[in-house]
Amino acid sequence: MIRGARRPSCALLLAGALACGRAEAQVTPCMVSGRDSARLWSAPLDRVVMLRSSGASLRTALDLVAARAGVRLSYSSDLLPLDRVACVPQGALPLGTMLTALLQDAAVAPMSSGGTQVVLAPIGARTGMPVAARTATLDRVVVTGSAAGASQRSLPYAIDVLQGRELRGAAAPTLASSLNGSIPGLWIWADAPTTLMTRFGSMRGASSFGVSTPKVFVDGIELANPLLLSRIAADAVERIEVIRGPQGAALYGADAISGVVNVQLRHDGAANGRLEAIVRSSAGTSHSDYAPSGAFLQEHTVSLRAGSAERSAGAVMALNTTGAIVPGGNTVQFSTDAGARLVTSRTIVSTTARLWLVRAAAPVNPVLRGVTQTMPGLGMLAPDSTQAITQYTLGGTVTHAPDAAWTHTLTAGVDGYRLRGLAVDFVPVPSALDSAMRATRGGVDKGTLRATSVRRIGIGDATSATLTLNADAALLRDATIAGAVALRATPSGRLAQPMDAVRWLSTAGIGMQAALQMHETLFLTAGLRGERNDGFTDASRFAVLPSLGASLVRQRGDVTVKARVAYGSGLRPARNPMRETAWRSIGLGGVGTDVLPERQVGVEAGVELFWKRTLALQVTRFDQRASSLIQQVPVEMTSALPGMPDRGRDGSGRDDSRRSGYARPPRYGYALENFGAITNRGWELSLRQSVGALSVAGTLSLVQSRVDRLALQYAGDLRAGDRMLAVPGRTTGLSVTWTPRAWQLQLAGSQVADWINYDRVGLASTFLRGGTLARGLAGDALRTYWMHYGEVTRVRASVSHDLTRSLSLRLIGENLLDRQRGEPDNVTIVPGRTLSVGLCARF
Repeated sequence: MIRGARRPSCALLLAGALACGRAEAQVTPCMVSGRDSARLWSAPLDRVVMLRSSGASLRTALDLVAARAGVRLSYSSDLLPLDRVACVPQGALPLGTMLTALLQDAAVAPMSSGGTQVVLAPIGARTGMPVAARTATLDRVVVTGSAAGASQRSLPYAIDVLQGRELRGAAAPTLASSLNGSIPGLWIWADAPTTLMTRFGSMRGASSFGVSTPKVFVDGIELANPLLLSRIAADAVERIEVIRGPQGAALYGADAISGVVNVQLRHDGAANGRLEAIVRSSAGTSHSDYAPSGAFLQEHTVSLRAGSAERSAGAVMALNTTGAIVPGGNTVQFSTDAGARLVTSRTIVSTTARLWLVRAAAPVNPVLRGVTQTMPGLGMLAPDSTQAITQYTLGGTVTHAPDAAWTHTLTAGVDGYRLRGLAVDFVPVPSALDSAMRATRGGVDKGTLRATSVRRIGIGDATSATLTLNADAALLRDATIAGAVALRATPSGRLAQPMDAVRWLSTAGIGMQAALQMHETLFLTAGLRGERNDGFTDASRFAVLPSLGASLVRQRGDVTVKARVAYGSGLRPARNPMRETAWRSIGLGGVGTDVLPERQVGVEAGVELFWKRTLALQVTRFDQRASSLIQQVPVEMTSALPGMPDRGRDGSGRDDSRRSGYARPPRYGYALENFGAITNRGWELSLRQSVGALSVAGTLSLVQSRVDRLALQYAGDLRAGDRMLAVPGRTTGLSVTWTPRAWQLQLAGSQVADWINYDRVGLASTFLRGGTLARGLAGDALRTYWMHYGEVTRVRASVSHDLTRSLSLRLIGENLLDRQRGEPDNVTIVPGRTLSVGLCARF
């Protein structure tokens, strides 16, 4: 039986526990000693502990206190603001007094549960959502943008955090539906379930042509290919942190040109300190105009958590299947996310393991079927019959704080994938090498090692500084079992070049970041990173990435205002797995030595307003310029490439166009070219408001992404002043959540509007009728196939009810307006109106 602890008097708390401050601050000694006040608590809450911390999160503070007191601490992560900066009392105090001070704003209290077990049990009536989930504050600790975690108050650029409990509450099925409308400035195009790669429509505009992606980390381990992170189980996520723009490149290196997405997985133990299991199961149907009977879908998740705050382990296993929204288009996915955590008095060790398996059919698109079924060359548009991807992540992090001044962190891990028959449609004109690319079987493995040391320096009573030193190295192995052929741009022309069976790329970087804070009001930051990267071409293997920023925070009563400004510069190498996977006919071995890395530099400025803990408003203006952008330029191949028959002839060399009566479609390849520079300018707005059990969140992004200049040798279809293709000009999101007792109701919508893209139907029709360069399938003539797309709005709703303390029922509606086409082009088909019902059981 849980025994309630006797609370100490207010005087004792004021004398000891509420004397909060940084480790460097001088604190007046308590009038009553910790050992005297220990008599007010029952064992083990009477154990005297002392904690020195500097800006640690509440989670870290609780874990260290438990480790030093030698107790097992249990709590529900949904009831505590674990990412908030902890107000750490100074001096030696009883465990009960220490915990009470740390939890002064939370509706929980420390209680002894026998032996060395301590439970942070809820007190009072529960009113709707947990206080931690209601709105963001400047006191939140984030790990993205800082080497060892820092308060959001000091960061000079916009960073948005999506909590795992928000994902679980929304029951969003994909990464696109989770982030769209929740993170301003970021948009992921909706896609069919058989499309296994993520398509980023905008990260504050475009930083590349066709493949603008952020750098993605899972628990600090870099993913080898961020395009393959399309789904992750919500039960496994603690939070997702997003930086938009190149401001994070000085800390995270090349490929962070568009921003950084950091997925932090859960490592908490069971709420009861022993074993906890959560089983979720749902089933439903999706309407489809192309499958008369609709598509059946189901999802089943098992989440296991064991241990307490100081020693925990967990695993989440998820299986989901989606029926054919188009004839023959079935998808099966299975994922496992596991981790463990060990906390000692000065060290925290965490491990991460992920596995994602997907098998999907790749049928002919019904929109194109009428164009292709009566013409030769169908194989150039028809995807392979089966797609298969296996992705894994394995690694760990060790954080050691020998004292309040130093924190050392070491992260090591490997991420990789294996793919077969991947169907991609990211280019305007099908390539003659598509079948070879789809036949390619291989994968990529990337190992990363990152070491960081943070030194905190006290300068007087109200000023302090933080110095961060970091070094990292990565080794990427790209293996291709069945080779493909790529085009390489050279001064003498475009040459065919076979891809090597195995290619290696290495990266090494070292950086320094300094931050100065004065009176908790003015914050200045500066960073510099030097990097050597094999992904850069022979022109230069080295790069220097700087960053600068400042923020000013003022508080008057319940109102806090923050003004910030930041500058950053980032690079994306010409050689990387994203281009090989997403762009057909291009391999790492097919990039010419004259192709420069893409670069983006820019500045952002913003204002944030907070009122109490119920209102958060953020406005950001950004101005960025991306140069040396790389584009795939369609090139008609008039002669055979190695291992391929001449145009117009079958495998035996005979001309088959005379027998068929049709002109055989031409063969196209793609060459990589630096086509010039673009500018990305716009505004971002986000708002969160909570009143009791009601919370409202909204975002708005306005982006102008235009061509600034073009290279003299550019042979594509863009002109100076043009808008970048497939970059939306406006994205919005709005969600309303109401959580009365035992209920949760949510209505959410997102809208993407105003973009230019290709008329894919028209292109396919011209191509299959024997289109040539002169007939509009390459160069400037492609402009005749541009079309303006208006808007696509998607609405989702969910209703959840707790039937008992351990069983809840949920009804979910996705894409309630039944928009099945129009995003990002006139060919892509997505699931229509989807209705499902699910159960959640806790054991």
